[in-house]
Amino acid sequence: MFDATGEYTTQHHVNKMTDYFELHEIDESDVQMRLFAQTLTGDVNKWFKALLAHHIANLANFHRLFIDRWERKKNSL
Repeated sequence: MFDATGEYTTQHHVNKMTDYFELHEIDESDVQMRLFAQTLTGDVNKWFKALLAHHIANLANFHRLFIDRWERKKNSL
């Protein structure tokens, strides 16, 4: 589960989910997206539900949106 708190980063979550899809041979993009969405909680889940459908072209596009929005910046300056 990912809620954007703690030390677990968005990139870690994307990698973990990608590994899960490969391990279980889940190749269908729409199934991957639905499974990924089920792992989002709290404010991240609210953000996801507020996205307009046309903003998400594919899973790679969603990963980019997800990382851009929720990855903590290492240097705030």
